[in-house]
Amino acid sequence: SDSYITQSRGWLPDANGAVLWYAPYAAPYSIFTPFAAGMKFLMHATLGNHMRLDKKTLFWAFRYLGNYVQLKYEEMIREVAAFQKRTMEANLELQTYIDGLIDEGEDIEKALELYSTNANTIWAETWDLCDHLMFKHADGQLHSTPANSQHGTSTPPRQFSDKGVTTKDAEIVDQPGYRSVWLES
Repeated sequence: SDSYITQSRGWLPDANGAVLWYAPYAAPYSIFTPFAAGMKFLMHATLGNHMRLDKKTLFWAFRYLGNYVQLKYEEMIREVAAFQKRTMEANLELQTYIDGLIDEGEDIEKALELYSTNANTIWAETWDLCDHLMFKHADGQLHSTPANSQHGTSTPPRQFSDKGVTTKDAEIVDQPGYRSVWLES
C-alpha cells in the first residue's frame, strides 16, 4: 500500500510551503518523492495502480522492486536502503534549491516543474536498480558488477574450458548456494 507524509511550512508561500511526500508502494521499497501543492499537474508516473501493469509509473517500478527483493531479501535490501538514503538526501537538497529559487523571485511554476523532473528521474533510477539486482542475483548466483558504476548490469568477459567451466576470472560469478540453516530444516 502507498504511504504519504504531508509537510506544511507556513513561513513559505502556499505553492511550495505545502509538500506531499508520496511513496506509491510499500514504504520499505519506495522512495518518498516530493510534490508541491502549487504544481499545476502531476505526470503520468504518479498514476499507477495494482489493477493494471504500467511500467511507466512509480507504483510499478517500486512494486517490481519490492517483489523481487523479497526473493533474496537479506542480500538485496542493503542496496535498496542505500538507494533510498541517497535519493532522500537528493530530494531534500532539491527542495532547498527550489525554495531558494522561489525566494529569489524565480517563476513559481517553472521552479516547481523541477519536482516533476525529479519524479521521472526517480522512476528511471528505480528501474535501473531493478535491472541491476536482476543481473547481479540472476539464477541464484552472485554476479559481480563494476565497482565504479552506480547500478552495474555487466561483467567482464570470462574464459571457459571446453566443458564450460570458468578457467579465468572465476570470481566474477559466485554460486553461494543455500544457507546451512535452510538445508538443515
